[in-house]
Amino acid sequence: MRTRSLDLALLLVIAFPIFSSVQTTDAVQALRDRLLRITQHLVDALPTGDKAPWERSVADDAIIADEFGCITSKAEAIASLHPFPKGFFGSIE
Repeated sequence: MRTRSLDLALLLVIAFPIFSSVQTTDAVQALRDRLLRITQHLVDALPTGDKAPWERSVADDAIIADEFGCITSKAEAIASLHPFPKGFFGSIE
């Protein structure tokens, strides 16, 4: 069974092509770089279940929709984060 952590990661991965195909000015490039850094910190936190980056980076009133149409609040999404089971590992870049 897939976890919500993986669902969130997949949703973020889908957004990457949008950011990577934009022609940029210096200001837009700086914003793009910052968004990519934040996103990388978020996906890096998934295997360990580290909730701190998600608490810092996601707005309190955010809603998160996954690829299955499930809509959750920030609190619900963060509560669903758990470390990968022993023996499982992975990364997204």
